[in-house]
Order: sequence, then structure tokens, then C-alpha cells
Amino acid sequence: MLNQHKRSGRLSSPRFRRRLLKVGGLAAVAAGAAVVSILFWNTGKSYDTPLSTEPAIVPTVRENVGLTKTEQRQVIRAASRFVQTAVRREHLAESYDLVSETLRGGFTRAEWASGNIPVQPYPVDAARWKFDYTYEDEIGLQIYVVPDRGNNLRPMVFYMTMTKGDNGRWLVDSWVPRAGTGGSSERSSGSGAPATTTPGSPVGGVAPAGRGGRIPTVWIAVPLTLLLAAFFVPVVVMTRERVRGRRAVRAYEAELARRSSDSSSPS
Repeated sequence: MLNQHKRSGRLSSPRFRRRLLKVGGLAAVAAGAAVVSILFWNTGKSYDTPLSTEPAIVPTVRENVGLTKTEQRQVIRAASRFVQTAVRREHLAESYDLVSETLRGGFTRAEWASGNIPVQPYPVDAARWKFDYTYEDEIGLQIYVVPDRGNNLRPMVFYMTMTKGDNGRWLVDSWVPRAGTGGSSERSSGSGAPATTTPGSPVGGVAPAGRGGRIPTVWIAVPLTLLLAAFFVPVVVMTRERVRGRRAVRAYEAELARRSSDSSSPS
């Protein structure tokens, strides 16, 4: 019976089980640290920036300037006329004088009047205006537009920037739809009417931006599995060996009792 008790091996030793539990705890901590590092740490490459004796470049913070009521009306009047002509594709020749050289992009007046212009079309029926910023030489607007009745498009929000021309007049410099609002227009067909639009389609033939990169599931599952294994394996082993040890002790005590009973009985 003593030999059977010895066969339980090192796992029956309380000291060895305590050491095994400590090792399992350390492994669990290491696996947890691996999970945290994968999920939250920045794994991008870092590059050492060489030191320079040149003066530091400090970005200039632009300040908003106030507009009088008259100036605000002039800006809204020019922006509204741009929407009624260039955006709705009506009286395009008139919109040629409402845009800056940057938005005009080298188009002649005749080319601009053809309708194939770098301006997102939309069948605007009504619009609301909001000033984003008002710099001395640039103004930013958000414009909420509603389509004509009977059109299945949803309302949209556009960003418009305006710059001051040489003659002091405010000119439209850009017209960009805000992502995620309303439908998306296809390229203009070149006619005077707005191009057909369908909700959710790419803007101007450009495919929608893909989702941001995600960490593959395997990179999360593997450390998590190691974490669970490092914690539960020592517990299972210790529980099994403790049960075996108790059985061996009970069997040993029973054997001693039997031998004591046999020796005390009369021969």
C-alpha cells in the first residue's frame, strides 16, 4: 500500500502543487498582457526624427472675423445663386462668374455651359445655411438641401467654401457633399438637368471608402485560449491529484485498521 501511495508522484506534493499554481498564474498574466498589447498598443513603425537647428515651424491659428448683416446677405446671395444655377444645372453660363479659378479648373465659359462641370449636381428645392467659419479671405458654410417634390432622394448636407476674388466679391471655391448624408449622385451626363441619383451609390464614380482595418479574430482567440488554458489547467491538475491523494490516504488508513484488527484477534 505504501508503494501505491508513492505512485501518485510529485503532483501529490503540496509544495509542488503550490509551485504549479504560481507558474499557472504567471502564465495567465503573460497571456493577458499579450491580449492587451494586441488590442490597444500601437504597433506601427516608429522612426527617429533627426535633430535640426532650424527654427520650429509653428502653425498659424486663424481667427474668425465678424461679418456685418450686409456682408452676410451678400455671401448668402452669391452662394444661393450658385446652388440655383450650377448645382441645379440651370443657367450654367451665369454660374461661371460665381466660382473661383480653382473650382473653374481651366474650363472656358462654353465648356462650363455644357454641364459637364466639377460640381456635384442636386435637384435643390429648398436650402438652409449655416456659417462654419469666417476668415478674412475665406468663408466656410454648411448647406442643408431638400430635393424637389416627387424626387426619391433624401436631403443632403454640403460643405461650401468661398474665397474673396480680386474684385472683392466672394466666389465659390469648393462644393463637397458630407459623407453619410442623403443619396449619392452619378457623373453629370452633360445635359442641363441634374444627373440621376440613387441613395447609397458612389459619388462621381468613386467607390465608397472601405472599413477601417480590424485585427484578425485569430490574433485575439489565440492569446485568449492561452490565458484560459494557463488558468484552468493547473486547477484541473491540482483538483485531480487532491482527489487521488485523499483516496490513497483513506485506503492506507483502512489497511492500517485491517492490520490492527487482524493482530488483535486471538489466534
